[in-house]
Amino acid sequence: MKRTLFFGISAAVLSFAALAFVACEGKNGGNSIVRYAGKVVYAGTSTPFPNLEVKVTNGDKIHCLEHTNAEGQFVLTVRIDDINGDYYVLAGDSTCLPKRVNLPGFGQEQFDLGTIEVEGPSLPVVTTADVGNITDETAACGGNVTSDGRSSVTARGVCWAKTEYPTVNDAHTTNGTGKGEFQSHMTNLEAGTTYYVRAYATNRMGTAYGEQLTFSSLTGLPQVTTDGVTKISATSATCGGSVAANSGYSVLARGICWSDKTATPTISNEHTEEVATTGHFTSLMIGLERNTTYYVRAYAVNEKGTNYGETKTFTTLNGLPVVTTAKVTNIKTTTATCGGNVTDNGGYAITARGICWSSTISTPTTENSHTNEVADNGTFSSLMTDLKASTTYYVRAYATNEVGTSYGDCQVFTSGNGMPVVTTTAITKSGSSFLSGGYISDDGGSAVTARGICYGSFPHPDLSSTYKHTSDGTGTGYYTSVINSSGLIYVRAYATNANGTTYGNEISIDLSYLSLPTFVFNNKTYRVAPTASSTMTLENAINYCEGLTLYGYSDWKLPTKEELYQMYALRAEIGGFITYSTYSYWSSSYSSYSSYYYVDIINGEVRSLTTSNKCYVRPIRIEK
Repeated sequence: MKRTLFFGISAAVLSFAALAFVACEGKNGGNSIVRYAGKVVYAGTSTPFPNLEVKVTNGDKIHCLEHTNAEGQFVLTVRIDDINGDYYVLAGDSTCLPKRVNLPGFGQEQFDLGTIEVEGPSLPVVTTADVGNITDETAACGGNVTSDGRSSVTARGVCWAKTEYPTVNDAHTTNGTGKGEFQSHMTNLEAGTTYYVRAYATNRMGTAYGEQLTFSSLTGLPQVTTDGVTKISATSATCGGSVAANSGYSVLARGICWSDKTATPTISNEHTEEVATTGHFTSLMIGLERNTTYYVRAYAVNEKGTNYGETKTFTTLNGLPVVTTAKVTNIKTTTATCGGNVTDNGGYAITARGICWSSTISTPTTENSHTNEVADNGTFSSLMTDLKASTTYYVRAYATNEVGTSYGDCQVFTSGNGMPVVTTTAITKSGSSFLSGGYISDDGGSAVTARGICYGSFPHPDLSSTYKHTSDGTGTGYYTSVINSSGLIYVRAYATNANGTTYGNEISIDLSYLSLPTFVFNNKTYRVAPTASSTMTLENAINYCEGLTLYGYSDWKLPTKEELYQMYALRAEIGGFITYSTYSYWSSSYSSYSSYYYVDIINGEVRSLTTSNKCYVRPIRIEK
């Protein structure tokens, strides 16, 4: 019989790992008895592995079986004649990773197997699930046993306490055995208390715990939030709140409570009572004192008691109206327009409103010059009169109720200088005449005795002899003037009253430009330049238009196919097209294969040519 020694599971070091192959026959007729002694320790340590099965077996039959003592030691007595085949020593069971050792030492009375390292079972691995369904008395939790540590999990659940790192010595649940997820239900909690909870799992190696979580049980009281305060007046304001959860108990009452004496008002103070249910609600506080700071919070009541939302603070209005001042407009020498907006009447009817102004104090009141408009809320407009020329004024709106008068912010403006205000109108062509003119929006407080335009070949035209001028009546408003000139001119309107003459804005234009033909397409007005003197390739046509400066303008361009076709349609009105020899005109619209569209000005046909061909060019510009 041949028997060998080996280690069957891992390469862990055994003290006898280097034992040589041993073979021997039984002595004295084969009735040899060998006592195999050894010690089992946990792998990687010197710690004894107690109460572990150590047996002689061939895998099917067990010849003998012992358990290690408290020191991990064992002795196996083997009668060699009683075994046949490949028997071996096996240290370990299903709860660990066993070590396999073949039988050495035949012919010896005792053989020391030395120290055998065995991978033993470990603590389970367990995680803690999130806490949910929290009430004032209960909460749900659970966990997941992801490893049993190679030893059956005999108990699992969660444990909790009011102190950190609870164990199974504290309150706990028992939720089955084995690996996998489990659910737990914590009961008998104290309301409004912070707890620590973690899952646990137990096998023969002991109890392992998951990560610690913390939660707070509900108070059992309703969950309440307080809204912001709105619609604040002198004697009332609106607030409200929301009852987000009833904590398992019916809502018996809800509303808001307020006080100007304590920052934590209760239902012992002034309060409202709304419909008793969950959800949002709004309440009106009335009978408030003017210009007083109040504290308010929402409340809700159930059988467990009363709970409050956060405290909000507000101050009632002083009872005066709230008014804003508009911008000053239409400023003239003796008049100007202003106004205001009464945004809040302060809780009392408006009895007067308007504007007040002064040139001597920056905070005018109704003791100064003022208007009196229809007494009401909302916007209004007022006209200031009898102003002095070139004078700085301060103006603000006011509104009055039975409590008193309040004022808007102050606006500052300077009245006109007594001179007319005139603007110059655009230069146009009507038939063979060129026209301009002006608009006098303010006579400066004195009648306009003369008006017209000044024009000439130099900037800043005036009534001096250097320039021409027209005389076009008297008074304010629009008037039209005829220009008797040509080429580049500068034009300004003028107006004269008893205080002097003022000039409008200056306009400059080359009158020849206005003689160019125009056409309208897609709601745009186009000005048309003369046809270029010779045909050219597309590239030269584009460069010609982009480089053209004509009558003071440099934004000329080659027309698109659509614009050019419109020019064809209006060719008689536009004029100036070449209709002999080559009469095709380039457009800037791409056709295909390096070809661009052109328009036959005789018959309107739209075709395409390669860019190396030559056509006529008619630049255009869009009028601003």
